[in-house]
Amino acid sequence: MMKQLILISTLFVCLLAKQLVAQTEIPQANPQANPQANPQVTLPPSDRVFSMDVDMDGKPEILLAYQDQLSLLDQSLQLKWTVKGKGTAHIVTIGTLKPSSLHPSFQAFSQKSQYLVVAWGMGRGYLQAPLVIGLIDPKTGQMLEIFNQPGERTQAVHLQVVDLNGDQENDLAFAYFQDKYFVKTQHWIANQAPIANWFLNTPMRMATTFLYADLGDSVISELVGRVYGEEKGEFGDLELRAKGRKKQIPLEKGLKQLYFGQVTHSAQNSAQNSSERKHLLMSDGWVANYGKKAKATLKEITFENNRLQVEVLGESVGEYTFFDFLPVTDTQGKTYLFLQGSHFLSLVVAQPSGDWTFHRLRPLTPTLNIAVFLKNGDFYLLFPDQTATIIEKLQMPN
Repeated sequence: MMKQLILISTLFVCLLAKQLVAQTEIPQANPQANPQANPQVTLPPSDRVFSMDVDMDGKPEILLAYQDQLSLLDQSLQLKWTVKGKGTAHIVTIGTLKPSSLHPSFQAFSQKSQYLVVAWGMGRGYLQAPLVIGLIDPKTGQMLEIFNQPGERTQAVHLQVVDLNGDQENDLAFAYFQDKYFVKTQHWIANQAPIANWFLNTPMRMATTFLYADLGDSVISELVGRVYGEEKGEFGDLELRAKGRKKQIPLEKGLKQLYFGQVTHSAQNSAQNSSERKHLLMSDGWVANYGKKAKATLKEITFENNRLQVEVLGESVGEYTFFDFLPVTDTQGKTYLFLQGSHFLSLVVAQPSGDWTFHRLRPLTPTLNIAVFLKNGDFYLLFPDQTATIIEKLQMPN
């Protein structure tokens, strides 16, 4: 009897391991299965992938984070430079900054310039790495380290270059885990100018989503979202912190991501609602036991006559969340908003009424992140892989 139990247990473990491998296997570009795949191109390996217009020439480049390195590839997929950090690159953004205005110790860097801003921290093989914020020269790959802090959980959750106080000088806002659960914010204001007193300045438990934006009142507001609440089992929340007001924005469950920007509109919607209008969108529906109760829900937050409204734009059936919003702007200024869901990559299109349209472009398997790269009018999925980053042409809807 004991031998039978051992045999059954062994078979169960083997089947479970096989199932887990199948669930986490990264999809390979297969020209037979997908004629849009691009198997001729071999890119360097990566743990995370990014795509943005690094040199501000109107054409996006590719950034590949692998182990403690970050590499830049141009439009022709040629390697331009590689920079080495003190951990793994978590978040990358771009913006114009004058380092000497942010901190007295950077007086040697007094020229206002375009910088790639990178948050490095703990990761596979770098569990003891400090949290580091670096400014990288897009042309040379030279990095200026501006922040270095060790800790139990050296992970940044937000990084944004933005004029926080309306003085026409860009500032730097970032947030990171100061320990296992609590997140701390930093607001580096150019020229040490005064900062708004409504911004979060005390650590907050599991505050993993931030956004700073002018929501129509010519003043920068701060949005702080959480996937979980204060106590075990509590849903997350979303708080608007603005001049003269602090409001809780109603959520159904927990908040995963925020986006403020343009969205592609349907043909019948373009005349009524200009695609130039910025939308404040959120990914609602996160629950800890996501396999049972969570659902990927897209909502829009609007403010009319100082009244806050939340509208459900649609749900993605069979998905438990939207992990990320991936905006891509073409050479004509049209922004396409892609959604990295738990199971699919989708393109969302705004409609004049009712639910927005979700065009499912491709199934996805679990990964840290993905990116969408625009080249010669075609959109490509970038998928991290520790052997060779996968690049695959996307079939866009008509």
